[in-house]
Amino acid sequence: MVELSVLIPNYNSKKGIREVLDSLIKSISNCELIISDDASADNSIKIIKDFLKSKKIILKKKNMKVKIYYSKKNNGASINRNKCIKKSHGKKLFFLDCDVIINKKTFLKLKKLSDYYDIVFPKVLNEDKKIIYPLYKNEIRTPLASTCFVIRKDVLKKLDKLFDKNLKYGSEDTEFFLRCAFFGLKSHYEPSVYVIHKNRDRSSSEYLLYNEVKAIIYVSTKLKPILKKINLKIDSLPLKLIKLFIVALFNFNCWDRENNALNVPFYKILPKVFFNHTVISKKGNLFTLKIYLKALKDSFYYYKLALKEREKIMKFIEE
Repeated sequence: MVELSVLIPNYNSKKGIREVLDSLIKSISNCELIISDDASADNSIKIIKDFLKSKKIILKKKNMKVKIYYSKKNNGASINRNKCIKKSHGKKLFFLDCDVIINKKTFLKLKKLSDYYDIVFPKVLNEDKKIIYPLYKNEIRTPLASTCFVIRKDVLKKLDKLFDKNLKYGSEDTEFFLRCAFFGLKSHYEPSVYVIHKNRDRSSSEYLLYNEVKAIIYVSTKLKPILKKINLKIDSLPLKLIKLFIVALFNFNCWDRENNALNVPFYKILPKVFFNHTVISKKGNLFTLKIYLKALKDSFYYYKLALKEREKIMKFIEE
């Protein structure tokens, strides 16, 4: 095994992937770099290959061995991250999203801290240098987003499974980290270092709303027996659905990180929706409410699936 594997799950990253890879190469050495593409619809994989080819000499000097994997169909974030893990050979796994810029100080600090903790993660800033993660106590105690984190590979054996493949998009990272917390993995947030999350086009978040409703029902149902045992203040499923109802009703784009409303106390949501904010859909409030209701209807399958997964995880705990 090598000491470190840097894992980048890629999907449609052509707008910023050169800058991301350039920051990575400048910051890191002596590692295995694994990029797994989840059937991108843009030409990002060609951009990646061309850029890495132009840096071939530098990569060799820095002892960075690059491996690129492709999927013929889009499998979703969970399966793609699991693929990265299974293809890796490092004792430590350094996950970096394909729209995140890193620096050398952050890399070295997280690498050093990972000798003492199972999971370590930095502060996340947007391109205007405003902090967008973590913003709340729960996010400080344990990571709930996979933007950038280091995890020791050996501790994954404590889990019942890796990322849940039933969650293609929406809450798949939160579900993973909640299980990590339950199974005793020790997390550490390091505020002295940061990464830059490139600004995303959130002009349309209809798909995110639809998937978030289904994902919340699935995760809350599946993990219900263990959420009470985690030292985190987790909203109940009804409260989460009420929050998303308000988000849909007011066409409030809470996936714009600065307007995040899913993790804030309930009483703080309503003031947010009455101020200027980005919208989920330009088609209006009635359309976003229809998306919410459709997601509720389509969630019956995921609810039944979550009950089956709950049985599996409880059986794993008992064994």
